[in-house]
Amino acid sequence: MVTGHPIEQLYDRLTSTFENTSEVANIRLSSYNQAQLSRNIRIETGGFGTPYSDHQRNEIVLNKRFLTLCWCIVYIVMEVAGEKMEQAIKLSENYSVLDSSDPELAELDLLFDFAMSLKSDERADNWPSGLPDPTDSAYKIMVANAIFIDAMSYIMYHEVAHRQRTLG
Repeated sequence: MVTGHPIEQLYDRLTSTFENTSEVANIRLSSYNQAQLSRNIRIETGGFGTPYSDHQRNEIVLNKRFLTLCWCIVYIVMEVAGEKMEQAIKLSENYSVLDSSDPELAELDLLFDFAMSLKSDERADNWPSGLPDPTDSAYKIMVANAIFIDAMSYIMYHEVAHRQRTLG
């Protein structure tokens, strides 16, 4: 039984991927650390916020709600771009419509509503039961998790670069 918020299950994997992307990345992170840069990662909770580099504490700051929203969007796009578009009703050469009676599309719609609520609804911290989340062992969840981890690692490197620019 998995405990805690589903996105928290990816924190260690996110950190590990960020720190071990490639030998070149490891060398750069090592030189950043020697220049008094830290690759420490802090997860903020509470209200919605985007990633940033905390220059005072030498940390990359990620927001739990932002991470959750991004995971939901990755999963939705992956599903719609894959299987659901193959089943779409083609109305013309350039226009297709998704089958609105599809229960999986209704589920994706609920997941999207939840993701968007994270930006403004303080009560949206709890992941709705019954919706896809990062803790499921289904293959498509594992693919969504991998895409999410790579995308967030890219954002984290972006934040390290901001910090390096302020020191350089």
